[in-house]
Amino acid sequence: MAASKAISSHPEAERAATNALEAGGSSVDAVLAGFLAIGAVEPGALLGPLAIMTAGVGLAPRFIDGRSAQPGLSLTRPRGVRDDEPIAPAALAAAPRSLAALAVAHAFGGTLAFEALVHPAALLAATLGAERRARFLRAFASHGATVLAQSDSVRALLSAAGTAANGMLGEEDLRPHAPLDEAMAFVALAGGSEAALSPSSFPTAAAHAPQQSALQSAHRSPQQSAHRSPQQSALQSAQQSTHRSAQQSSQRSPKRSPQPSAHRSAQPAPQQSASARQSEIVLAADALGSVAALACAPDPGGIEVAALELKLPRDAIAVRRGVPRVPPGTQLYQPLPIALVRHSEAQWLAAIGVPAPIELTLAELGGHRTIAALLARLLASHAGGVAFAAAATRGRRGPTTQVCRAPDRAS
Repeated sequence: MAASKAISSHPEAERAATNALEAGGSSVDAVLAGFLAIGAVEPGALLGPLAIMTAGVGLAPRFIDGRSAQPGLSLTRPRGVRDDEPIAPAALAAAPRSLAALAVAHAFGGTLAFEALVHPAALLAATLGAERRARFLRAFASHGATVLAQSDSVRALLSAAGTAANGMLGEEDLRPHAPLDEAMAFVALAGGSEAALSPSSFPTAAAHAPQQSALQSAHRSPQQSAHRSPQQSALQSAQQSTHRSAQQSSQRSPKRSPQPSAHRSAQPAPQQSASARQSEIVLAADALGSVAALACAPDPGGIEVAALELKLPRDAIAVRRGVPRVPPGTQLYQPLPIALVRHSEAQWLAAIGVPAPIELTLAELGGHRTIAALLARLLASHAGGVAFAAAATRGRRGPTTQVCRAPDRAS
């Protein structure tokens, strides 16, 4: 049987993902373990946006979206900021959806116990001296996505980004809300290849991105500027909570446009807000022929939650006076460049990722018989970058796996 393999743009994530595979975990287990390791090291990762894709032999590709949401569920609309007023940092703190996405992904494709994935990350955080972050991770292992609704977490998060801090985060935002979790369709491309991409457009949030970018640029503090980079379903209770929240929000705000299906990502990406930032990538291929990809976008200059040693991402759209607000609960745009690609004749299935604030397109993914050629094309499209792949190839004796990193190395 082929050895399972993992690769990542983050060294701790690659180590953790490989350890999960060696313990008998699936490709999904591996990318979750990798993300948790990033979360142990980077305070802006655990509560930041992420996306997960997975597929296997005979299985339709699956997309689980843990991008952040506009806060303010069940809260009265604030008056809003005038154009000549600075934005309070806490007003940019988004509601996390990452932990719920991890739980859904594990339920769909995980084989190891969830605690077995989280505890190594908690140990890593403690080793680095981040004991409060380690304590939060241990609580996450015990409570799952409901950890955010635990009293200690609620106090810490609302103190950092609630109304008392001029933020929009409320208790309803911290309850587990079901992430977007749907099957995708491969799109036929040139040369016998097919690709599946994540959604690239969230209409309501995207429409506000240009004005938010201008506001943030005009009023960002020097300290914030220094942190900017250049570049299977959820629990029924969570679904009901999301439905109730949407109903409450619709009574106060204009109805939002529906989100596009995952396979419609060939459409042009919306204009990026000032919060678009570098991604971290974790990819894995297991011995059964399944692959998984995870991308996350930690915000190093996020809103500090000191009691947890974590940071909330600055992805929310600040409410402007006299302007309709983005409805609370709306998923917020953040480019997370991962994709699944397969070739019918060469019989390989690959998870692809580029750690950059970009959107991948069908045009650059099609027409490549080899994975090396595909990565070379990605490098040509995104000069100066790095591209990663984890692939499983069908053979007479079962699947073989490989991981590739271009331009550095291949194995």
